[in-house]
Amino acid sequence: MKIRIFDNLLYGAAHFSKWRDKRETSLENFDKSRVRRILLILTTGLGDTILSTPAIRAARENFPDSTIKLFVRKQWHTLFQSDPYLDGLILYKGKYREFFKTIKRLKKEQPDLALILHGNDPDIIPLVYFSGAFFIIRIPNDTTRFRFLLSNQDIGTMSYLDPKTHYIENRLKIFNIIDCSTTDTRMYLSIDRKTQAKVDKRIEAWKGKNGRSLIGIHIFAADDYKVWPIDKQIELMERITSLSDNVALILSGSQRDRKRIAKIIERLRDKDQVINAAGLFSPIEMAALLKRLLLFIAPDTGLLHMAVAVNVPTISLFAPTDHQLIGPFYDKDRHLVIQKAPTCEDCITKRCKNNICMDQIGVDEVFEKFMTVMNMTS
Repeated sequence: MKIRIFDNLLYGAAHFSKWRDKRETSLENFDKSRVRRILLILTTGLGDTILSTPAIRAARENFPDSTIKLFVRKQWHTLFQSDPYLDGLILYKGKYREFFKTIKRLKKEQPDLALILHGNDPDIIPLVYFSGAFFIIRIPNDTTRFRFLLSNQDIGTMSYLDPKTHYIENRLKIFNIIDCSTTDTRMYLSIDRKTQAKVDKRIEAWKGKNGRSLIGIHIFAADDYKVWPIDKQIELMERITSLSDNVALILSGSQRDRKRIAKIIERLRDKDQVINAAGLFSPIEMAALLKRLLLFIAPDTGLLHMAVAVNVPTISLFAPTDHQLIGPFYDKDRHLVIQKAPTCEDCITKRCKNNICMDQIGVDEVFEKFMTVMNMTS
């Protein structure tokens, strides 16, 4: 209730401020050569954040001499602390948290150009506007309440977004709005040496004296309908560990998944070959871990995109979502996909509390993909 009241007050204040604003901030007045300070806004979930990394690189390619800073969700800031394309980070604490304090911080930047790569929280556009940003560009959304603050407010959504085009390509279309371009669609993450060395110490302990091969499996997902049934995952794990004593399974997840994963491990025959890594690492440390795996198996989750970004082979499991739109986009020979069709409207509208769609995926077909990767890497 309080957020709704504040949102309405903010809407009125933004309208009044825009009415008084005499700056010429429409696209027809944009001059690329005059851009010195750029603010990139990326305040979404982990997966979409990583899928947006090609846009960060594109900003640097198009504005090589500008100061570029990233306004990013606090949970993911470690992913960008060593980013070679950025000059600094500003942390987003969440919907309306520290709103006025954040405006004060953003005002110090005085960006000539603000590119909202992905930011659906209702306070994002007002935060950027009240920071003093001159040109504010966002891939248009017809339902955006504050779109009147955008420099490209008159451009319809479908003028740029193609519902049949991959997320990465659609995200890069923001540069078309300002007559810039890019062709590099590869994701990336920059891991500093200190972080990699720290994670490598733990990895060496997990490998043991015989140097066990490490296979990663991501058990859960933020949405239940994306989770492959646990009984099938257990069967797959037992088939993998039965192949060799020189294989260790690394089960990843969040801190809240740790107890659930521990219970799953208790059901396995070869418990000594399975490691519960849930909640042990920061985001950038998790990237460092994934980089050392032989293979990563996951549903449509942020860690799947992270694995692709650090170039580890993957097997991804899709049913309610479409891998052609948000799955691995390149190196298809390294990133194998199993795709099933959604079985009901609830999955399509993201209301499903079950994982009926994912239950269509059989253990045999995942194991077959696993053996394909093993044969390629041997």
